[in-house]
Amino acid sequence: MACFERVTAWAPPRQPASLKLTSNGTLATGAAQLGPIGETIAAVYLSRHGYRVLDRNVRTRRGEIDLVARHGDELVFVEVKSWRRVPVEGLEHAVDRRKQQRILSVARAYVARNADRCGGLRQRFDVILVRGGVVVHHVEGAFEG
Repeated sequence: MACFERVTAWAPPRQPASLKLTSNGTLATGAAQLGPIGETIAAVYLSRHGYRVLDRNVRTRRGEIDLVARHGDELVFVEVKSWRRVPVEGLEHAVDRRKQQRILSVARAYVARNADRCGGLRQRFDVILVRGGVVVHHVEGAFEG
C-alpha cells in the first residue's frame, strides 16, 4: 500500500480572530500565531507544487517535524521557519546541526512507525522559509539524513 493512501485529510487551523493583513497584503500576526500560520502556508505551497501533505506537527519525545509530505517516490520531512521581518539572506542557517539531529531522529521514528506504508521511499529533508506570510524560499535537500 502506498504511503499516502492511508492518510486522513487535514484542514488548516481555523483562522485566528486577530489575523489581519498589512497594507502590502502580508499577514500581521502575533508571535504565537506565526509558526502555525507559516506551517499552513508551507503546506498549501507544497500541495500546489505537486506534493501530498501526509502529516503535520509529528511529535516524539525526541522532537518535532513540522510537515511530512510525499513527492513522487520521496518521503519529504519539512522544517518551516517563519519570520515577520528578517532578510532572506542566511535564513537557511536557521536550522542548525542540533535541530537537524532532532529532525533526523523524529524522521527515523516516523518511518519505523509507518514502515508498512513508507519504508521503501527515499527520504529528503527540506526547509521552507516563510516571511510576512509568503514562502520566500524552498530549500530542497537542505541537509542529509
